Amino acid sequence: MSVAVKPFVGPAPGKRRYLVVAAVTLAAALPGGACHAEETGALQDVIASDLYQQAEAAYAEGHRTEASALLDTLVAQRPIRGGAWLDASILYCRLGNLEASRAILETLRREADPPDAIRRVIDLRMADTCSEQFARTGFYAAGSGGWTSNANFAPSITSITLAPGAPFQTLRLAPGAEARGDAFVNLDLFGEAPLPGTDRWSVTGTFNARQYQSVRQFDSALAAAGVGYQRWLGNGLFEGRLNAGQYWLGERPYQHFASLQGGYWFGQQRMWGIPARAGAEVALGEQRYDTNPLYDTRRIELRAKLEFQPADFANALIVAGPAWERPVGDRPGGPRFGYVVSAGLNLQLPGRSALSVIYQHQSLQDSNPYQPVFFADIKRRQTIRQWSVRYTIPAAGRTQVYAQIGRQQVDDSIAIFSYTVLTGSVGMAYSY
Repeated sequence: MSVAVKPFVGPAPGKRRYLVVAAVTLAAALPGGACHAEETGALQDVIASDLYQQAEAAYAEGHRTEASALLDTLVAQRPIRGGAWLDASILYCRLGNLEASRAILETLRREADPPDAIRRVIDLRMADTCSEQFARTGFYAAGSGGWTSNANFAPSITSITLAPGAPFQTLRLAPGAEARGDAFVNLDLFGEAPLPGTDRWSVTGTFNARQYQSVRQFDSALAAAGVGYQRWLGNGLFEGRLNAGQYWLGERPYQHFASLQGGYWFGQQRMWGIPARAGAEVALGEQRYDTNPLYDTRRIELRAKLEFQPADFANALIVAGPAWERPVGDRPGGPRFGYVVSAGLNLQLPGRSALSVIYQHQSLQDSNPYQPVFFADIKRRQTIRQWSVRYTIPAAGRTQVYAQIGRQQVDDSIAIFSYTVLTGSVGMAYSY
């Protein structure tokens, strides 16, 4: 759904207190302050404070251009209070404006003639590169066990009548090919780390595996790696990601894939009276099947996205848009067109527990009849609906215990391709 970004928020609490002391010491020695009457100075302090508060509010709401313009106005008025200059320098830095931040510090160091202790504070700020550390080192591991109603993805019906003129009139499932419920264990791993020497680039790795108790030929595993990039552009955030991976089914390579996506989040604002931000993205993907290259495809998705906070304890994300699939070879049915919708809701409940609900919907229509010999002029339309609900409670340290249920429903205009899967599991997760 989306990557959580934690912008640079200035010095640590201890350093912030040090800067407050520095501001008080500098107040009497700042440029332009000595020749003003007390009343004029007090008025300037009020104006400077108001401008800074407006700039900070604009920054918090994602209006970076507006925040920068307000800071420019504040600095142009040459405030008397030392704290105003230091505040402006720090906020410039948070906006990624290294030049303006250092210019203020140079002015303080040159014209205010601060004592050695204050100079050390200024030197500390001068050493800051003002680059926002988007990439964070993180790790997630989870193990779970559960049960599924359809481990082999068997169709919901056992037979189908074929088109007139087909070699045979009815197609029936082979004995033993009906849906088989089974117990399973899951392992999920995810890691992220910044690329050395960079602020905006990160690398990610994912591994998921499922092993069944009985139908071992449907054991599966997925391994993927990616590179991500983030940076502020104007009032919004640009995100890009390249991923590639391999999927195994029954311990044999089944599919390998690659995807490239780029998107933009506009600045946060209030919609319907609640905090929200909107965005758009494009995703390009390719899927190659190791055992049946006839079904190799390339895919394009255009997505609009909206993230909002309906309550203090809730966060929601909606992503939707059209999708196109074009076969690499002569896949039956030809190119496909349709749409995808994803929605997620996270609720923080009392006792630090959490409830997450995810819904995904995809509908794709073939351009040509699938198999005229067997199914006449039917053009396949496949609709996939999937939802899951997870309840999480904290355990010791960084660990969590969770229970999850889910349902996947695949409906197809050729009924033999329709199936349903119900799943339930409990597990433990660790995150860093």
